[in-house]
Amino acid sequence: MGAPLTEVQKKNPETSIGSYPKFDGKNFSTDIVIRGRDAAIIAAAEADVISMIEAIGRLREEKQP
Repeated sequence: MGAPLTEVQKKNPETSIGSYPKFDGKNFSTDIVIRGRDAAIIAAAEADVISMIEAIGRLREEKQP
């Protein structure tokens, strides 16, 4: 997820995007945080992050037998 998220950050330079992986003892997860000063710019970055996550999901589905 690091490389695609870096591309999202490059596309949205007026934001700060961070990913915070977690493990609760049973499951792994990642919080993605988008910070910025303009709601429209944050919303655009959010849309790009959602598209990135969907693309990763499609790749995972393709790899499953």
